[in-house]
Amino acid sequence: MDKLLFKYFSQLKSSGARFVVLGFFLLLSHVASAQLENWGFESDVHIGSTFKHTSELTFTLTQPALGWQLNMKYQTFGKERWQQFRRYPQLGIGVSYFNLGNPKTLGHAISVLPNLTVPIHRKNDWSLHVQIGAGVAFLTRHYDIIENPDNNAIGSTLNNITQFQFVVEKQFHAQWLAKGGIALTHYSNGGSQLPNYGANIASFVLGVKYTPRPVDRKEYISDSLRNAP
Repeated sequence: MDKLLFKYFSQLKSSGARFVVLGFFLLLSHVASAQLENWGFESDVHIGSTFKHTSELTFTLTQPALGWQLNMKYQTFGKERWQQFRRYPQLGIGVSYFNLGNPKTLGHAISVLPNLTVPIHRKNDWSLHVQIGAGVAFLTRHYDIIENPDNNAIGSTLNNITQFQFVVEKQFHAQWLAKGGIALTHYSNGGSQLPNYGANIASFVLGVKYTPRPVDRKEYISDSLRNAP
């Protein structure tokens, strides 16, 4: 795992991209040192492929699409009524790196991704979640009529990123859990600069999450407890 993460980090070509990732690490370190209650730190690896959702796309793929995502998440525990109504969701802010499957044509994507994780079902130490996120992505390669005519998926450097994850989590320690699932990641500028058919990545997700000071689920606030005399 460590060698894989180092490989991803070494592929970040721009100093700006490395600054974003290093800044996120510093933020995680600060929060961890403060030991804020119910804040968790999540690291995911994505292994998948960029797929052609329309026959108009002209790029070719030379390798799998690989990604690395870091998330700082706050696990709500019912302080607000909407948290109880939504089954105690997680609020997150993350950064991600993706190799889109052809570095020469499609390049790499560096993103800042606010996200929301909502539980669908829980049983004992197992849980099923859906995670939805949308943010800003910097892509290192885009369409150019002379230098990069095969990339009609992305028309600009600055883009939107939208991501959906369906994951199963297993709590194997009070502070640690493992996760696995599937994800769909989409990059596009909304047609602000053409051509821009968008790039889509379907991937498998594997990850771990560490929460230094978790709140025991028995202590989560519910309406019955809040309204008790």
